[in-house]
Amino acid sequence: MVCAYLVERSMRLRQDGSLPAGRITDLVHADLVSDPVAAVAAVYDDLGLRDGLSREAAAGIRAHLAAKAGAGAHAYSFADTGLDLETERARYVEYQQRFSVPSEV
Repeated sequence: MVCAYLVERSMRLRQDGSLPAGRITDLVHADLVSDPVAAVAAVYDDLGLRDGLSREAAAGIRAHLAAKAGAGAHAYSFADTGLDLETERARYVEYQQRFSVPSEV
């Protein structure tokens, strides 16, 4: 799977120093869903972006979310993907352990 390959490759590049700290960050989807502004601000901080997330950008995120409130709600089920849960967990276990990413299913 392409996604698994990219995760494994980024981990190798981080481990061997080819991808310097501050060039990549990790974001837990549940954090993004529960508090989008705080999650984006954390990404800015992790990447050392000067001055962090601006008030204007935070307001823009809030406005976008307010405009979409209640529209297009989705309910996903892993079973709908046709993938095997245990196989997929095995693909990402090293990443989840190293970066403290909880299983969401």
